[in-house]
Amino acid sequence: MKINLKIKKEVISKSQYMKYYKKDTVVEFCKACNNYMKNHSCPDFDFLIEDYLEPYDRMLILLTEIDSKEIRDNIEYFKGVVYESKEAKRYGHDGDFDSQFINFLSVYIFEKTKNFMSKKILKYEDQVKGALGLFPGSCSLCSVCEKESNKPCVYPDKMRYSLEALGFMVSDFYDEVFNQEIIWSQGELPSKFTSCSAILFVRDTHIPEGIFEYDEIIEL
Repeated sequence: MKINLKIKKEVISKSQYMKYYKKDTVVEFCKACNNYMKNHSCPDFDFLIEDYLEPYDRMLILLTEIDSKEIRDNIEYFKGVVYESKEAKRYGHDGDFDSQFINFLSVYIFEKTKNFMSKKILKYEDQVKGALGLFPGSCSLCSVCEKESNKPCVYPDKMRYSLEALGFMVSDFYDEVFNQEIIWSQGELPSKFTSCSAILFVRDTHIPEGIFEYDEIIEL
């Protein structure tokens, strides 16, 4: 099913984006996640994040939104799709799919949005020398990351870090750049499903327009 996806975008300077760099606080949230130290896109890293960010003097913030009305109007369709999805199968139904449906649906929509934005960001990187993408959420290209076996990444050309993984407080971008709050599902459909990603630019890189339109169509 094709659903409307809105993309808000804003270019900010390094002095601004570093205001939201709160590594010591954010890493504590990371430690509570199952991917911590088990995914190549997640902490702990073998490099200094400050050194990694040093060449980049601007950041294009990308905030996606899907209005849940379209989801609500087609809820029976999504129950079927989500039930058969890899996200639901990965976490297990426990024989009580209905009570977990909203959580599965949120993960399903986030993964679809992540894949959509990741492909667009990689395309942008190909077109703009000096651009580096930061994807929404952790890498899920492999069912089990090779980091768990202390092996190198299988797709180093496609794997990217997220804002959170690099120590940025994403809620600050929502609040201070876009003047809105992160909306959590909390057992019921949120008014919008959102995600946040970014593109970093080395000094003097021209930032072209056009590849990220305000209104996009995503297949869910």
